[in-house]
Amino acid sequence: MKNYFKTISFFIISPILSVFLFSGLVYAEGELISQSKNEPTLMDKVGNHFRTILCKGEWALLVPINTWHNRAMYDKEKTDGYNERPWGIGGGKQYTDSNGNRHTLFLMEFQDSHNDVEPFAGYAYQWVWGLDEANDWRVSLGGVLGITMRSDFHYIPFPAPLPILGFEYKQLAIESTYIPGGHNSGNILFTWLRWSF
Repeated sequence: MKNYFKTISFFIISPILSVFLFSGLVYAEGELISQSKNEPTLMDKVGNHFRTILCKGEWALLVPINTWHNRAMYDKEKTDGYNERPWGIGGGKQYTDSNGNRHTLFLMEFQDSHNDVEPFAGYAYQWVWGLDEANDWRVSLGGVLGITMRSDFHYIPFPAPLPILGFEYKQLAIESTYIPGGHNSGNILFTWLRWSF
């Protein structure tokens, strides 16, 4: 029950925290939704960029499917006790720009390695390349600027900048990120499915 309330509070504050976290790192492309006589500030550009994603973007369902701990970086007794089935769910809005690249704002919840609730929210940018004439088969590469909380860090929010690699067919994509770390920490391949509506 305690984890439930912590997760709910995270999903309320994470969009606000995300705007401040990403404001200096996100470049707003295209036309501004609200026009001003003055030169728009960086915060204006970021705000308009996020509004474009939320207003013009399409919905996406995110389903975590696997967390693989790199056996070369872990002692066997550690991995034997870890959960690698991150049951959870998430969603977001994604916007494809004029270059065919994807911008996504998302929220996700899953079970971490200790079977505790871990929420994750952020902004993702992916370059997308079509592999056939119909553009049904695609590959994507990019990164996510996220914020998360974990039980082993006392649910204190911390940033999580990570890479993303994806393979897509029509509306379905399988995407992964690799979480770096040291011996017996980090070094996790996290994989999820994304369905675009």
